[in-house]
Amino acid sequence: MATATQRRSIVVGVFEDPRQSESAIRELRESGSREDQIRVEEARYIQSDVEKSRISVTIEADARSEEGEAILRRHGAVDVHTEAAPDATPAPSGAAAAEAPAAPAPRTGESVTIQLREEELHTSTQFVETGEVRVRKEAITVHRTIEVPVQREEVVIERHAPTGEPTSAPDLGPGEEFRIPVRKEQVIVEKRPVVKKEVTVGKRVVQDLEQVGGEVLKEEVRVEREGVVDIHDRGTGESST
Repeated sequence: MATATQRRSIVVGVFEDPRQSESAIRELRESGSREDQIRVEEARYIQSDVEKSRISVTIEADARSEEGEAILRRHGAVDVHTEAAPDATPAPSGAAAAEAPAAPAPRTGESVTIQLREEELHTSTQFVETGEVRVRKEAITVHRTIEVPVQREEVVIERHAPTGEPTSAPDLGPGEEFRIPVRKEQVIVEKRPVVKKEVTVGKRVVQDLEQVGGEVLKEEVRVEREGVVDIHDRGTGESST
C-alpha cells in the first residue's frame, strides 16, 4: 500500500523593522530551524519621498508551520502567511535549462493587497560658472575747448591843438625817445583730476524658470481572467463579466 507524501510548506513573514526580523530569526534558530531552512530578502521602495525597506523572512516549516507563524507574529511581522512550497523537480540541463526556467508557484488566497509605485522627478540646483566679467580702468585723450576772457593793453594816440598855456608834461628833446610797455593777459592752463561720476560693478542673483523632464516608471495592476469571473472595480464603479 502506497503512503501519501506530506506536501512541504513555507511560512513567509514581512517586517518593516530590521531589528524585529533579526530577533525573529534568532528565535527560529533556537527553536530548531536550520540555516538552510531560513531565507531573508530585502526590498526597497519609495513612499512619500522617503526610501523605505521591507524584509521578507521565509521558513521551510514542513509540519511546524503554525509554530513558525507564531514566532514571526510575536516579533512584529506585518504580514504572515503560509503557502505550499514548489515541488522539487530535476533541473533540465543543456539548452532545455535556458529555454524553460522554473516558474514560481502561484499564491492563492481570499484577497491580496498590491502596492503600486510610481517614480517621481525631484530636482536640486547648484551654481556653475558660466563666464566672468573683467573690470579695469583706462585713460583716453579727449580734446576740450573753453573760452577764457583776457585783457590786453593798447596804445592810444590823441591829437589835439595846443592851447598856448604852459604845461607841466615832460617834453622830449631832440634825439630822445620814450618807451611805453604794452601788456596782455596770458592764459595758463592747468589740469586737475575731478571726480565726475562713480561706477559700481557687482552681481546679483535673478530667478528664472527652466523646464526639465525625464522618463519615470509607473506601476499598474493588470488582472487576467480565466473562465466566467465577475469583476467589480471600486475605483471606477464599473463591473464586467
